Amino acid sequence: RWLAARGARHVLLAGRSAPEAATDTVVRELSSRGVNVRVVTLDVTDADAVARVAQEEVAAGRPPVRGVVHAAGVWEDQPLATLTSAALARVLAPKVAGTLALTRALPDLDVFIAFSAFSALLPAETQGNYAAANAFLDAYVSAARARAPKAWVSVHWGPWAGVGFAQTDYGRRAHERLQGLGISRITAPHGFEALDALMAGGYSGIGLMPVDWRRLFERDPNARLSPMLRELSQRYAVMATSEAGRVRELLSGLTGAEATARLEQELTSMAAGIMQLPESAIDRQVSFTDLGLDSLMAVE
Repeated sequence: RWLAARGARHVLLAGRSAPEAATDTVVRELSSRGVNVRVVTLDVTDADAVARVAQEEVAAGRPPVRGVVHAAGVWEDQPLATLTSAALARVLAPKVAGTLALTRALPDLDVFIAFSAFSALLPAETQGNYAAANAFLDAYVSAARARAPKAWVSVHWGPWAGVGFAQTDYGRRAHERLQGLGISRITAPHGFEALDALMAGGYSGIGLMPVDWRRLFERDPNARLSPMLRELSQRYAVMATSEAGRVRELLSGLTGAEATARLEQELTSMAAGIMQLPESAIDRQVSFTDLGLDSLMAVE
């Protein structure tokens, strides 16, 4: 709809998953407005398949593809200490192999819109592989813009509401955690309005997300340590001590038994807050996993 509203009359929708019923509804709607929409199942990391689809467009008498919105991505969050080469490769593939396949099969693109993510800019626990993938995307677009003036843009999006990753169970849990840190979701209308402004202004490599900065700095110690956010952190006058220093102060002067009891109380309070339960609901004899504390909560 966004493309059609800006004059596109031929649109090719390509993705790994088969289209949903909602997609068919939009296709019919656009067709009634004179927009030729074709839907194909395509893995963007398959360079041969991407080239074949591009050739089929020309062979069928349709105009050559001159613009791409590259929004493919996969997630496989793991701490760096346990990150495997296979998990790294799977997450890099859509952003790296996909970008190379698209731009090699379509060398005359006027427009290339890359959906990157804020994890390439800010600390994002367990997303080292995803951060690297998006950093490549941004660097590739920057290099292309440096070689020749192009309407190419890479956007480090925050979480979007109601589409893609946000509709998965894992995505909903991840976004709820971000909401607790003060990072809100972007609605589709606001996202495309922002994209219009970026493209009109010739900007790229911009991070876009709604943030309550005070809450973020209060809840996420890593954010305070980011060089990119130093000025913001100072502006919001966040006075932080290290977690280790806080724990030492907490246990100062206590005997072994007293320290154990104090730590138990502290952990109970943390778990209750993260799981949004009353402290009385936390059974200290039950493991965190059996209490329902998942991996995202554990990181927090």
